[in-house]
Amino acid sequence: DKSSIIDVENYDKIEKTESNFILICNNGVNEEKIKSTINGKIEYVQRMNACNIYEVKWMYNILVVDDDKEIADSIKIYLEEEGYNVFECYDGEKAIEILKKKDIHLVLLDIMMPKIDGIAVAREIRKTNSVPIIFISAKSQSIDKIIGLNAGADDYITKPFEPLELIARVKSNIRRYT
Repeated sequence: DKSSIIDVENYDKIEKTESNFILICNNGVNEEKIKSTINGKIEYVQRMNACNIYEVKWMYNILVVDDDKEIADSIKIYLEEEGYNVFECYDGEKAIEILKKKDIHLVLLDIMMPKIDGIAVAREIRKTNSVPIIFISAKSQSIDKIIGLNAGADDYITKPFEPLELIARVKSNIRRYT
């Protein structure tokens, strides 16, 4: 796993890994200062020792969009167990609204939904945003997958799906995006 070192004001360096990083701070920096500087996108900050070295874990925001509330709730449970912050909605119109208001790092999107279908939502997202989109759909024909990927999706999973595969694909897409 490659670590990158990023210069940040008031910090000597950040060594970033997939979902967390080690922060080596100047004197006078504490957990609250780190949280406020990094803009609330972190799950926790933990001091590792007395030498101003902190472990910081990112909190990624995922938007789950599915008109089947049971499926959306199940996905939310799996993702929250992995440490993700999850926003849920049940139609494409609300998804576009949430994306305008929240800092979303990945979208899990059903295709067949009321108001605005997933294909139209993906096209709308792509007009202004490069957030990863994974379609989760009962449509399993090759042509459906091709249409979804051409509409702007980065990945496509057919229902029913294995929860572990879903989590692996989420992690993979977030890793490429961040």
